[in-house]
Amino acid sequence: MIGRPGEVALRAATETDVASAARIVPAALNNLYAGQGRALLHDPGDEAAPVLSHLLGYDAARFWVAEAAEGVVGFSVGMHRGDLWFLAGLFVLPGWQRRGLGHALLERVMAGYPGPEGVAAVLSSAFNEVSNRLYARRGMLPMLPVLSLAGPLPLKDEPALARGLIASPLSSGDLAALRDVDAAVLGFDRTVDHEWLLEAGRSGWLFSRRGRPAAYAYLGGDGTEGAAVVGPAAATLSEDLAGVVAYALNRLAASGAHEAGAMVPGANVAVQRMLWDADFMFRGATGLLGASRPLAGLDRYVFFGNALM
Repeated sequence: MIGRPGEVALRAATETDVASAARIVPAALNNLYAGQGRALLHDPGDEAAPVLSHLLGYDAARFWVAEAAEGVVGFSVGMHRGDLWFLAGLFVLPGWQRRGLGHALLERVMAGYPGPEGVAAVLSSAFNEVSNRLYARRGMLPMLPVLSLAGPLPLKDEPALARGLIASPLSSGDLAALRDVDAAVLGFDRTVDHEWLLEAGRSGWLFSRRGRPAAYAYLGGDGTEGAAVVGPAAATLSEDLAGVVAYALNRLAASGAHEAGAMVPGANVAVQRMLWDADFMFRGATGLLGASRPLAGLDRYVFFGNALM
């Protein structure tokens, strides 16, 4: 129990908790944004529900809720892929913050992780002082910025695909190729996340060179930022990724979108430069990737979003 005796209990989440957890996300974020003088979210939480349901389906042992008499008041969920343990979400309703719930939920979701050879990571707002201190004390130290960038479409200049790259629409038959790209870039298998993206109908492309998988890019990310985003995207060669991201952005423009966004690791200089040159700007607060050790491959990667990295 947390707080006064019998006030809050921690338990494993079930599918019936997903909607309640999703509604906590905008409430907690708006509480943070209001203190920073930032524009508030108007999403009732519906956008977070699909990705939370996905995480529950595959990572149920790492999804916890804090329940009071009036219902779920906080939750934490972790994602485990290969050697990576990633904190996909930790949110507490404003009226229940500063009671130790965040710390208790984090300890519960991180129990046993990461393993001796693993790495724990989290993506948070650089302005969230309380959370960043909590994560750092749990070993996830600030490593690099993750830039939320947005700008106009179509791109005024469309970088050509690097020589030899051929794009084809993604399908479920490409899972082995996607696994090969992830292994080369991130070092772990996230086939379950690709399956979810494809089952959800996300548009995406596989890029091959001489018959071998070299890169991929999706539209829509983890679903929490709407359809007009590029991500995830990855390339085995850093010089390929800017053209790959530009290709996806221009397909998005062809569908009628007038603006797009992307979450770009600070180490990804090539994609950063391409987006700045296309008149993209900061959208919202800069993210901060915390980790228990440096992560490889982020110069060749664009994030899903906050929930799936």
